[in-house]
Amino acid sequence: MRTMILFLVAACAVGLLVSCEKAEGPEGGPAKGAPVVAAKPGETVLEAETLTLSGCKVAALKGASGGKAVLMMAEGDQVTATVALKKGAYKVVLVMQGESDEEDAVYLTVGAGEKRRMWTSGRGALADAVQMGDEQPFIELKIDKDGPVEVKLEFAEKNVQVDRIVFALQD
Repeated sequence: MRTMILFLVAACAVGLLVSCEKAEGPEGGPAKGAPVVAAKPGETVLEAETLTLSGCKVAALKGASGGKAVLMMAEGDQVTATVALKKGAYKVVLVMQGESDEEDAVYLTVGAGEKRRMWTSGRGALADAVQMGDEQPFIELKIDKDGPVEVKLEFAEKNVQVDRIVFALQD
């Protein structure tokens, strides 16, 4: 029992250290509550498990970048972050998976934009989400000026696992 408690304390400490890493957006801009992983030039990648979670759980997920994803299970579960983006046009890709047709959707809001219902065809495997009524595996976003942008994922259906959000600056 004592060994298990020590293990849990150590695991929590490691989790706190990881979540406190300095994060940067494109071109070195800060990202609050949003550690950014290695990305291609012009991309900002937010790992869902490193963002601010409310009601969600972090779970191991094979194939996920970092080996983990956020599990959304109940009404009120949400993931939030503030990320610094440069002015320009972006393609926003949400990478997630669901287990069935009733377990494959979340709501995504970026900045002052509309709340979009996003779903994935990934059944037991990660896939890019698409917006309901649209078959593109991304949403288009226009940022009018450099600065912070609020990002929010909200529960739509249970048992959805969210890996990451990618903001790809277009030329």
